[in-house]
Amino acid sequence: MIERTLLPELRQRLKGKKAIVLLGARQTGKTTLINELTRELPAVVRFNGDDPAAQRALTDVGQEELKQLLGNASVVVIDEAQRIDGVGLTAKMMIDELGIKVILSGSSALELNNRIQEPLTGRKWTCHLFPITWKELVQHNGLLTARGKLKEVLISGTYPEVLTAEADRDRVLRELADSYLFKDILALTGIRKPRALVDLLRALAWQVGQEVSMSEVARTVGIDMKTAEQYVQYLEQSYIVFRVGPFSRNLRTELRSKQKVYFWDNGIRNAVIGDRSPFIQRQDAGALWENFIVSELHKRNIYADTGARLYYWRTVQQQEIDLIEENNGKLRAMEIKWSPKAKARPPQTFTDAYPKATFEVINNGTFERFLG
Repeated sequence: MIERTLLPELRQRLKGKKAIVLLGARQTGKTTLINELTRELPAVVRFNGDDPAAQRALTDVGQEELKQLLGNASVVVIDEAQRIDGVGLTAKMMIDELGIKVILSGSSALELNNRIQEPLTGRKWTCHLFPITWKELVQHNGLLTARGKLKEVLISGTYPEVLTAEADRDRVLRELADSYLFKDILALTGIRKPRALVDLLRALAWQVGQEVSMSEVARTVGIDMKTAEQYVQYLEQSYIVFRVGPFSRNLRTELRSKQKVYFWDNGIRNAVIGDRSPFIQRQDAGALWENFIVSELHKRNIYADTGARLYYWRTVQQQEIDLIEENNGKLRAMEIKWSPKAKARPPQTFTDAYPKATFEVINNGTFERFLG
């Protein structure tokens, strides 16, 4: 097992009285992580929200019924908890009335938060699990071995099952992209045009690292802009993509509207467009490298709870910087280049407007120190 960054903090949180809510896409290793967390604990009772029997047992259940169901349990784990009606009230009863530690996992942030928000107000700690990070991969394999896998990671991504499927990664990625990742969106949102959702995701995949006009995407897919925006929100809440907005503070010429869309995992992005050709042959190598770096920085910031926010910067005159990180009022500007030989300087317009900002180049020779 690759030890996950979250594990030490989860162990510490489990000593408290609040429920642990673990969110993340399907197949990112939530169940494996919870199993490791509870491996040496006594009287652990587990339920799977995808199981109709678990749904019946935990829906509209009273305190006495719950006592009989759980017996002497000290910890209750409910995987895919968003599939259980009233799971928030049930978890609250376990915590308040029975004194049981509760761990809820879910692959739909929207649905699970809706079900538990009010009942578990002040009674939960929420965390997010993403595909394996580069830091976790290095800690598990060592730097040299991980470095040898870098180009494959840029193509296949780092979902745990993909990393271990040496001989059949194409099939594993197709299954992830075609079934697991869309399962909750289609089941829980009532989308009437699933084909449009797939087409929209493919359109976004082709524009990784570019400014995205939602109106243009909507026209391309054949849906209205309001629906397109809603679909993107579903994709975000299911941990498939995330958005990075434009940075704008001082200049009238700074762009303020369009956003960039990145995938949490390169492999999913490539599966969506149906291209797993080697990195050296790719016309989109720059986009793949940028997606990898931005997603890794975003994961790092969330795991470390830094509060840092990511942006890009561009003016109407097409001056641009790939990435801006804002943290406690400090600005860190970054250009993302594959080659260590590539040079870059911040536009004079940017340095004049933000003289205290630092500027660095992230390339394949230096990127580890940014992701630590």
